[in-house]
Amino acid sequence: MKWWLGLVLGAAVIVPLLAPGTVRAHAALISSEPGQNSFLKTSPTALVMTFNEPLDTRSSRAELLSATGERLAVSLPQFTNGNRTMTAMPAALAPGVYSIVWTNVSTIDGHAIRGSIPFT
Repeated sequence: MKWWLGLVLGAAVIVPLLAPGTVRAHAALISSEPGQNSFLKTSPTALVMTFNEPLDTRSSRAELLSATGERLAVSLPQFTNGNRTMTAMPAALAPGVYSIVWTNVSTIDGHAIRGSIPFT
């Protein structure tokens, strides 16, 4: 019976070592200003996106698109909060529907992802 106990204890130690490790989920967006689907009364003065991992500042960017897909002028992004927050400044916007389209590369896993934040 002792050999059975040794087998179970051995498996309890070895099996977790063979299982795949936990993988971080890239630099995912955790908050933004304006927020997703926001309805603003005034034009935003900054487009601020905060991610859960630090970003590669050379490969991460933000664009602003109109409802027709036209690219609108924004400043080059600035990075703060340990390169987890990306901020770009837009020109004054007329009333309408807009989307922030962001692309980032995580400095932790090197993967690129992109997303969008629509607002009105």
